[in-house]
Amino acid sequence: MAKKIKMSRKQIKQPDEFISFGERAYEWLEENFLTAAAAIAGIIALVLIIQFSVKSIKARSDKPAEEFAAAMEIINARVIEEDPGYFPGSVNSYRSEKDKHDALVETLGTFVDSEKNSTEGQMGLFYLASSYEKVEEYDKAIDYYKRFSDSKLANTADPGFKNAAIDGMARCLYRKGDLDGALAKYNELIGSDSGFQADAYLNKARILFKKGDTEAAQKTLDEMGKSLPDSWMSNPREYLVSYWEKQKASGAEEDGSSDDIPAGSESLESSGDSVGPLDGSTE
Repeated sequence: MAKKIKMSRKQIKQPDEFISFGERAYEWLEENFLTAAAAIAGIIALVLIIQFSVKSIKARSDKPAEEFAAAMEIINARVIEEDPGYFPGSVNSYRSEKDKHDALVETLGTFVDSEKNSTEGQMGLFYLASSYEKVEEYDKAIDYYKRFSDSKLANTADPGFKNAAIDGMARCLYRKGDLDGALAKYNELIGSDSGFQADAYLNKARILFKKGDTEAAQKTLDEMGKSLPDSWMSNPREYLVSYWEKQKASGAEEDGSSDDIPAGSESLESSGDSVGPLDGSTE
């Protein structure tokens, strides 16, 4: 016959040694179901919020780079006007510079506004300016060059960024026939102590000659020779005025179009020194 176990009143009131932790926890859950459910739901919600925030931040940080990468594919694409193998929609080529420009505007047009505080958005301003210059929409090109020159990137990274924009504005002003406006920009570059100086001296002299001031043009070339004696442009300066005079006599300059002031580049480089990395670093 089984032996009876006797329990005192004190043992019944303090059952810790007879009831396991799991059993007691289960009893607590039964009595406090709503409290436990709310706590668990709160923890789950907190985890989900953290996960969503991390994904949102990551998506936000990746989006500008991804969209700008798509624009760079367009910028680097070829323009093939007379290619029998060309077919519309080709990723790496376009039928004309205008088609390429339209594709770039579609990609960067709103991007530069929505991402105006990002490095990619500010870089997009320069590439849009260059593209508008290539299709001879000079007013829009000047506007984008100006916006880029005022950007944080142009004023905190390599100084060549800002000078590249000034050089672009000067070219566009010249093409529009605003010789005084172009002169002002080239004077800025002459005073910048940068790789753009030689081009600026040469183009200033060219404009002065075009305005009919041959003496001032020659003086500018002499100043270039003294300031930049090692520049390759300084060596043939004595021949430039006579060359321009021959051009003028032949009527090559009457329509205002000249190859002496080259069109814009699709990279942040001048015919002088490279202006530095495109990632916004200051190295």
